[in-house]
Amino acid sequence: LLLMLWAVLSAIFYSVYVLKISKKYNVFTIIFYQNLIGSLMFLPVFLIVDFKQFLAIGINLKYFTPIIELSIFASTLAFMFFTYGIKHLGIVRANLLANTIPIFTAIFSYLILGERFTWFNVLGIVIVIVGVTLGELETFKLKSINQNSSQ
Repeated sequence: LLLMLWAVLSAIFYSVYVLKISKKYNVFTIIFYQNLIGSLMFLPVFLIVDFKQFLAIGINLKYFTPIIELSIFASTLAFMFFTYGIKHLGIVRANLLANTIPIFTAIFSYLILGERFTWFNVLGIVIVIVGVTLGELETFKLKSINQNSSQ
């Protein structure tokens, strides 16, 4: 539970900080430095913990393809879109929409990987859609109240 709390607080801090710096820097600059700092922080851990196993496996493109795909799609493009969303939609809406990730994960794992799609998956998708919809309705209500009060 403490790790979950730490993860949530980290996500909040990240979103607030990204919103703050996105007013000064463009999305590409933010993600470049984010990836650079992340790489520099994880490189010593990799060298200490996994470097011997890395050398023992040898260099093979089939092992690097998933790493390259993850670095492009999960670590770069996903954060670029999320940063763009925070900058243009705001923290609340961007994070609400980020909660649709499990829906796409379930659908793509079914379509691409051939995983089973159970009633439990459908129930989870429905819960996520209802939650995001309720959150968007609340955001819409607050936005319309603010517009009416400013007129």
